[in-house]
Amino acid sequence: LTVTKRFDNNGVGLTVFSDKTGGIFNKTGYAVSYSQRVKFERSDLFLGISAGSSKINFGSPNDPSFNNTDQSDVPEVAFGVYYVYNDFKFGVSVPGLLQKDIEISNSDENTIDRHLYTMVSYQRKINEDWSIYPSILFKTTANHNQIDANINFKIKNTLWFGTSYRQDFGPTIYAGVDLGKLLSVFSVDIETNEVADYSSGSYELTFGYDFIPVEEVEQEI
Repeated sequence: LTVTKRFDNNGVGLTVFSDKTGGIFNKTGYAVSYSQRVKFERSDLFLGISAGSSKINFGSPNDPSFNNTDQSDVPEVAFGVYYVYNDFKFGVSVPGLLQKDIEISNSDENTIDRHLYTMVSYQRKINEDWSIYPSILFKTTANHNQIDANINFKIKNTLWFGTSYRQDFGPTIYAGVDLGKLLSVFSVDIETNEVADYSSGSYELTFGYDFIPVEEVEQEI
């Protein structure tokens, strides 16, 4: 659950989550965020920071390598920069800044690694009804790199659909409807890596509600 509010060139947000992925693993926590907008003549720069805490729990692993099934809270901090120039967007974010050890086992590899996310996107209006939104996301850690390539199409600024491909994972297809204040998205992940032998894919249904529609925000800006 995420709630955000804008005050002139500032924004604040609160996220509360409970992530239950199945099996013995679940994660709960919260994050408080703040953003600052810097206006230029032909572009905008957004700076943001988020801080919170999470708790990772395990059911009954029955594994002696797990030294604690009831974890204490782990602090988490993230920072991001987002630059908008005409129809181009460029963003960089760094979650896991603290690189905290979550101490779920006796191993030395329980650290929440610092990640570097780099995003580039472009928006182009094809005609009065159709718009296209290609984007690329680069994910980088100390030991691994991954690329997500995405392309979205929007029809009459209401209906949209698209697909993406994640390196070492597989494709995703999704469709949604944007009714101004109400937004809904349905997506399907199709694994093509070694996980495909054990999984038939995953499904996600998302609902969102904007108390202030984007059109009204743009008019205020």
